[in-house]
Amino acid sequence: MKCEEVTGLIPEFLAGTLTRGEMLRIQAHTVSCAPCNQELESLSSTWKNLEHWPEEEPPEQLHKGFYQMLEGYQQGLKSSQVLPSLLDRLSRLLTHPRLAMPALAALILVAGLFLGRSMDHQEAPEVARLRTDLSQMTQLVSLSLMENTSSSERLTGVSWSARLEHPDERVIDTLLTIVGEDPSVNVRLSAVEALYESRHMPRVRAGLVRALARQESPLLQIALIDSLVAMDEKGVAAQLQELMDNRGINPVVKQRAQQGLMEIR
Repeated sequence: MKCEEVTGLIPEFLAGTLTRGEMLRIQAHTVSCAPCNQELESLSSTWKNLEHWPEEEPPEQLHKGFYQMLEGYQQGLKSSQVLPSLLDRLSRLLTHPRLAMPALAALILVAGLFLGRSMDHQEAPEVARLRTDLSQMTQLVSLSLMENTSSSERLTGVSWSARLEHPDERVIDTLLTIVGEDPSVNVRLSAVEALYESRHMPRVRAGLVRALARQESPLLQIALIDSLVAMDEKGVAAQLQELMDNRGINPVVKQRAQQGLMEIR
């Protein structure tokens, strides 16, 4: 086997989806090829971490959206000899619950890079359709991750949502829920930052004002104050005044509320 072929099959080798003959040939090659052996060891450590992922199937709509987009890519990018192969390999990894989400994330990354290189001065209808499919898939991945029981996965989902140019109502509502209810302060802080990208939406502004009234963490209170003041959201004035009048409030929060109230008036 050639090195290019071996490195391309390493993900499936680690996932155990190859035939016995292919597994043996890769093992034999990596024994005598130092660069391929190093690549195998490097990816192996990452693959082992996936064993800690919860064994759960991705939502049904996620599977459906993925295969619809996969079909679109295969039809629209027939001239490419590389991308269809990658998509086919990634789709096969979806049969493994622990590898489904990494495969989807990898798909979005690869497809995004491909689309970026394929752009011309005038965007073809096929490329525009693929761009829409990519955005929809990113939203599905974001939502699925943000609903995960793991705080690190929710944090990743929030990060994906921040990349969306036009997040839909489900993404916005989920981010607002996270700001108000998520048990992890870090996840809530990240959600505040993600929502700032949609500051033009009245529902986002109103949702952040309501969230400030329910926050007890000084870090979250300061982050929300800074975001709302940066938005020049006048509707937060009453809440800032309440914080200033609260004798039990953190002194730093009280000071920031006072400064914010002066800035928006």
